[in-house]
Amino acid sequence: MHEDETAFWDGKIIKLPHDDWREVKGQRSSYFALLMEEPILEQVFLYAVFRARKAKLQKLCTCYQLGDSREHGKTADALLKRNGFVLSEGDRSRLLRKLMQVEIRALEDISAGSEASFDAIIERQDTAELQAQSPSVAQPGALMSHLVDKYIQDTSRERGWPLKTINRKRSELREFMEIAGDKPINTYRQEDGVQFKDVQVNLPLHRKSASFRGLTLEATSRKAAKLRADGNEIALLSPLTINDKIGTVLLFFDWAKTRDNRVVNPMDQQRLRKPRRRHKQKNRHPWSIDELNRMFAAPIYTGCRSARYWKQPGSEVLRHSAMYWVPLIALFSGMRLGEIIQLQVADVKCVDGIQYFDVTPLRSSSEDVEAGDEEEKSLKTISSRRAIPIHKALFDLGFGDFLQGRRASGERRLFADFDRAKDDQSWSKQFSKHFKRFRESIGVTRAGVQFHSFRHNVEDALRNADVRKEIRDAIQGHGENGVSREYGTGYYVKTLDDAVQRIYYE
Repeated sequence: MHEDETAFWDGKIIKLPHDDWREVKGQRSSYFALLMEEPILEQVFLYAVFRARKAKLQKLCTCYQLGDSREHGKTADALLKRNGFVLSEGDRSRLLRKLMQVEIRALEDISAGSEASFDAIIERQDTAELQAQSPSVAQPGALMSHLVDKYIQDTSRERGWPLKTINRKRSELREFMEIAGDKPINTYRQEDGVQFKDVQVNLPLHRKSASFRGLTLEATSRKAAKLRADGNEIALLSPLTINDKIGTVLLFFDWAKTRDNRVVNPMDQQRLRKPRRRHKQKNRHPWSIDELNRMFAAPIYTGCRSARYWKQPGSEVLRHSAMYWVPLIALFSGMRLGEIIQLQVADVKCVDGIQYFDVTPLRSSSEDVEAGDEEEKSLKTISSRRAIPIHKALFDLGFGDFLQGRRASGERRLFADFDRAKDDQSWSKQFSKHFKRFRESIGVTRAGVQFHSFRHNVEDALRNADVRKEIRDAIQGHGENGVSREYGTGYYVKTLDDAVQRIYYE
């Protein structure tokens, strides 16, 4: 940094920053010419300062748009050294951008309104001189980080995104900004999209492991690529996951185009092509009979110390807990985890003597919901709304007594011991964590076997019982194809009950 410079003009001492003073001296001859025409010296001098600041602002805006922060490098490094900070290259780059933003705003604030007071001087300038001046630089667009919240707000309301989806979308957009930089929205180009994709294709599936802890996305991607090149087995993100991320960024920039026609979508044509496979491999498998036997021989079902110490053998069978009933319901109904956990007591209904689960996104009644109490349920698709008769095996195990106790307690929810996750309000997250620990405690670690695998067990059981595909789809909540989905209200509960009662395991 240079010391401020001073001069004695018209009986006054004038003090200016070095850069402004240099611009003033560079145009000295034109100022002296104006002095001969008897303008007020102070106005002339202030106008010169105004012109210098305007030129500096235009130059700075141009550099900002181009991502050229070299002139601020020394200032940033001195600032970091003075405060004892050491930053990664990505964080240093963001600091430089922030310094430029601050300086642009400062120059805009300083210059605001100054030009109007110099109209008399401006009018004296030769018209040709004004035309010869370089055209003004287009103002930079809004920073991407300033638009993300607006995009999430508008699109989530339009598409009805749950909080879990909102958090995922926001995280994916932050990943793009970490890799490509947080820049004016109209300055991103194709190379930014290519860089984002190149980093994603080498990201490890478990990047929070000790090997990658504390690294940036780019550093993690480089390290994973090197480890794989050295012969290490590192699982990477699937093409489907990468394409989902690319799709999120693609839609964001499409939205941004509607606000600024200068925007170029950096993710155009960047989706990964799906590999051709003769035989599609399953990534989930049904539970084997041996694994199911291990599950129902666990202390939760045969006797444990307590709900807290469910791994340790004892005298308490947890027939009052979701830990006991949720896997059983899944095994004899094919319901998804989220559908089971969010069930309300009133969702167990009866028609023609057949008790069934009413899988619906609606509250069971409006009378028992206090004002402001938002406990809306959610379903994966429209076809997920359905009636599923309750298998007799569940009543043989005591589900009727459990249900009676829940009704007597006055509780609204069937499984109140597992509530929504606080971070994303998803119904399944808390139980999913428990079930992972439970699965590992009984020694079931086979790849592709998880809670969702119960749906595969049910599908196999129905198929082996010669249940028609259309009825299997109705039980599982799969949508009908073609015009048939536009007609009728679906299968009778009795038809579904005949099928469900045929679910049987050796």
